[in-house]
Amino acid sequence: MPRLPAHIQIYSDESLESYLLRLCQANYFDSFYDFALELKHLLWEQESGAAGGLPTELAAINIYHAQQDSGRRSQALFLVEKMLELKPFTLLDITFKHGTSVDLYQRATVSYQNHIIPRHYLRQNSIPICPVCLQGEQPYIRYLWHLEPVKACVEHNCKLVECCPRCNETLNYMESELITHCFCGFDLRKCEQEPADAKSYWQLNPEAFSAFGDCSFSEKLAVLSLLEQLASDKNQEVLLREGIDFFSRLLEERISEQLTLATKPLSKLSFRTLSAGLIDELSKVSNLPQGLISGVIKAILIKALDTPKTSLGCLGDSLLSPRECAFLLQSSVNDIYRLYETGVLSPAIRLPSKQTIQSYQTIFRLQDIAGFTLSCSSFMAVTSSR
Repeated sequence: MPRLPAHIQIYSDESLESYLLRLCQANYFDSFYDFALELKHLLWEQESGAAGGLPTELAAINIYHAQQDSGRRSQALFLVEKMLELKPFTLLDITFKHGTSVDLYQRATVSYQNHIIPRHYLRQNSIPICPVCLQGEQPYIRYLWHLEPVKACVEHNCKLVECCPRCNETLNYMESELITHCFCGFDLRKCEQEPADAKSYWQLNPEAFSAFGDCSFSEKLAVLSLLEQLASDKNQEVLLREGIDFFSRLLEERISEQLTLATKPLSKLSFRTLSAGLIDELSKVSNLPQGLISGVIKAILIKALDTPKTSLGCLGDSLLSPRECAFLLQSSVNDIYRLYETGVLSPAIRLPSKQTIQSYQTIFRLQDIAGFTLSCSSFMAVTSSR
């Protein structure tokens, strides 16, 4: 296996593009394009198929950019690891990979190490920097700076710099192929440090997500993505402080609005209609914290069992689909089918014999599912601890 002359340290929170750019410079190549051509030549000697999976453009190098040839891209990076005498998967560990799930409205996710990230959070046109971080002995680009919600450096409590203070051009090291300097030559390490403001509240305040329990980084991003869709016009800091109360109020507002418009008996209406699809919206977001999900379920159960009866009936009379039942029971649709087939769950409407129930078909009474949910000890253990 051929070797590159110069090897450099790799950092666990570094972006793939940053490391390869520093490696390019350490080996005295004039541009990343020239460096990539050399890598492709070396790879061709080992595995011609893998060589074809390595692009020559720095901004396209990451695995998540590859579609049909993502396997060849991964193989190429694995062979580059061997050239650098790195432990297996060291380089692959700092890539943004394809996620196996989708977030709200079926948008794709990516993964970085153990973090699941909504793909729309990846910055496309600019990559801001922390000037203090770049003052280190080995300046490099953190993967967090690639994420749109990240507006500040937690370590130094300052805003990330998005534009060069001299020429006012947006910063993007993948275009300039410069880590510490702007296109115009300005040393970014000399940028003035501006204290972080409320826009970085979620990232800087360790208590920002306390209302949802102990949240991982992936869960925090999932909550932010959900809040953007449900209340993009409201202050993020306020919504995070409200926590479960926000979702309870949103549920109340949606149901109240739909009830004023209802003309049919509630026993003929789906809960999806009455809640404006709130369960569907929550179900489509991967990695939501369990504290948030349990809080929403609890709010739904209270509404189902405690809503006064009107001339049209009560909210508990509305109908649920197997998918919605699975959400309330925190189980799978197959579990709901099994409970139905064994007679534990009874449909609220008469079904033709041997008819296959579709996952979206609204046939179960909300109050029946609410009562069964409350009879499950696992659910009660979760909600009582919140």
